[in-house]
Amino acid sequence: MKVKNYEHQTEKQLLAKCRHGDTCAFDEIIFRNGEYIYSWILSKEKDRHLADDLFQRTLVKSWKAIKKFKGDSAYSTWANAIARNLFIDDYKKKQRNKEDNLEDIPEHKRPPVEVDGGLSPLEVMARKEKESTIKDALSRISAPHKEILQLYYMNQLTYKEIAETINCSIGTVMSRLFYAKKSALKLINSDKNLKKILL
Repeated sequence: MKVKNYEHQTEKQLLAKCRHGDTCAFDEIIFRNGEYIYSWILSKEKDRHLADDLFQRTLVKSWKAIKKFKGDSAYSTWANAIARNLFIDDYKKKQRNKEDNLEDIPEHKRPPVEVDGGLSPLEVMARKEKESTIKDALSRISAPHKEILQLYYMNQLTYKEIAETINCSIGTVMSRLFYAKKSALKLINSDKNLKKILL
């Protein structure tokens, strides 16, 4: 979503505003670079939902560290470096988790698994708790933000599917989702469970 009065500014000008906490300037930067960064992430992570999550974490981390970014390279290059580090961290975690897979646990100690969907009772409970937390957040934010979070988290649509649903570009979806998540976090900043889900 292009930001009025910001679309003609250079990236350096926008970054300067970002360092002073201007979220609109950051939205414009994401509008310009979001699809490039997301495409890079997809080249590494083929699972769309994991790629979406990695993209959002990249944006959040870059926003939090924006004051430290000197602008020696393009924002997209810097953001891709952040995404790469997050991807490597995720990969290492997966490798560690493989070491603790069910094959290494005695059969009589393995948690029961539901036939329908392959989820254990604990996983079903965690999913319901997550959905309940998100519903609570959705009840407190504006309609446009509610819609984008509903489509992404509750309906679990990809960026492309959301773009088709609300008739806009993927870049706009990325920008709106980022802004909606920030709004939700501001409203319920004390909710640690929601923070874990959104970040």
